[in-house]
Amino acid sequence: LMRENALQQRIAALEAELSHTRILAREHTRLEAQVEQLRVANERLAESNRGLEEKVKQRTRELEHSNARLSSEIAEKEDFLRAVSHDLNPPLRNISGMAAMLLIKYRERFDEDIIHRLERIRKNVELETDLIAELLELSRIKTRRQKMEPVSVGSIIDDLRDVFEEDLKQKQ
Repeated sequence: LMRENALQQRIAALEAELSHTRILAREHTRLEAQVEQLRVANERLAESNRGLEEKVKQRTRELEHSNARLSSEIAEKEDFLRAVSHDLNPPLRNISGMAAMLLIKYRERFDEDIIHRLERIRKNVELETDLIAELLELSRIKTRRQKMEPVSVGSIIDDLRDVFEEDLKQKQ
């Protein structure tokens, strides 16, 4: 009887150990499946990273190309503005000088309308010369932000009124 009890206890212990081994085997199989899932996910992630790295490299090349093209276009713009300002200034100085000479030499012979027109020519030449100087200054401005300064809107309106005064009179 004792022997039978000992055998039954031994069988119960073996059954418990077998049950525990089965549980461990199932857990091992589940963990192996998770490891495989992680391996596949890591491969996909690595592939995605390679794709993203290639996209970043491509975009960087595109941006470098665009920046080089933009720098070239800015340089061309600066050269153009410098050339225009230097080419336009001499004829304008000539026009202003001729109008001044006519006013000095023949003022007493001209009626008020001619004198007014010659003064208007000089004023418009001055405005154009200022505009050309501003274009030249613009050609010197790179991409830096300019300091904001207050402006007199009233003086701008006065200048515009002077410029267009004759045109407005003719339209009335």
